[in-house]
Amino acid sequence: PPRIEISPPPTHLQHSPPPAKTLAEICQEVKVLTRPIMAELRSYSSPPIPVRRTLVAVLMLLGEDKKQLADWSNVLVLMKGRGKESLITRLCEFEGADKKVVREVRRLTRDMTRVEVHTAGKSVSSLFSWVERVCYEESSREDV
Repeated sequence: PPRIEISPPPTHLQHSPPPAKTLAEICQEVKVLTRPIMAELRSYSSPPIPVRRTLVAVLMLLGEDKKQLADWSNVLVLMKGRGKESLITRLCEFEGADKKVVREVRRLTRDMTRVEVHTAGKSVSSLFSWVERVCYEESSREDV
């Protein structure tokens, strides 16, 4: 009989197992990718949807107003922060997000997969991993 191959289901944010990497490990990845990420972001006049949603999710978890993030130019300004306002500093010093924001981020990213984000914007996939880990850790705190 013909051999039937069954593909595993996509790894969606809401239903994915815990990301393999810790926030500290992801932060180190992002530190290495900062220049490529920024160069990739500046190249977009209108980024692919998975890239845009990932960045909006990151910035929402970092406490930015969702309404301000509707304008891509505002996202770019926030991504270019320096010193204590730099993306890396903010990611690495992250201590938690409001439960309501985490729920909003889950809704925003629920149909996205790691593969889809990586395909749309290779450099941004480490930021998606950060979002996954934060949402996983925040939901774990809710369960306790």
